[in-house]
Amino acid sequence: MELFLIRHGRTEDNALKRYTGRRETMLDTVGEEQAEAVAWALEPHDIRTVICSPLMCARQTAQRLCFIWGVLEPEFDADWTEMDFGLAAGLTYEELKAKAPEVVRGWADDWMGFTLPDGENGAALYGRVKRGLDRIMREHAGERVAVVTHLGCIRFALSHLLHGGPERFWDYALGHGGYAHIRADEDGNKLVGLTDSLVLPAD
Repeated sequence: MELFLIRHGRTEDNALKRYTGRRETMLDTVGEEQAEAVAWALEPHDIRTVICSPLMCARQTAQRLCFIWGVLEPEFDADWTEMDFGLAAGLTYEELKAKAPEVVRGWADDWMGFTLPDGENGAALYGRVKRGLDRIMREHAGERVAVVTHLGCIRFALSHLLHGGPERFWDYALGHGGYAHIRADEDGNKLVGLTDSLVLPAD
């Protein structure tokens, strides 16, 4: 199996450095260019299955991929949704620190176990990502599959696939419109490549 984990293009919230969570925020002009660029970069791989988070930014990115690749439509999977940031959604780090400093401290002390007010914790996100991966491996064995999702989901997916658990989450990062290419076969899971944003914002 060839798995491509794609980070959605940049959004209005991303440009303002706001925690998005489950907020519906659209791609900005840079994000649209990033979606176009990653679609053409991966077009030679002949990917026929596109799975995506149901959030607007992922849907917009996935729809661009499908159009360029000639895939009818993406499959939506809520397990690949961004972490629910609850109280923090829509705020910048500085705004959150001013509004709820105890939340910032709790999150910093236990990023996996601390549950954001009205949101979820890292362990819950990891559980969802693991479930989504298991389903892909079971239902799409031997295929080429693209998953359009969010940075936290990609980090947990790579940590799980390559190291067997969530502990290596912070080892992996990529910009909007970037992607990770993983090959899974009888010899195990291998990171073929990690590609950062193909279109960088001017600001």
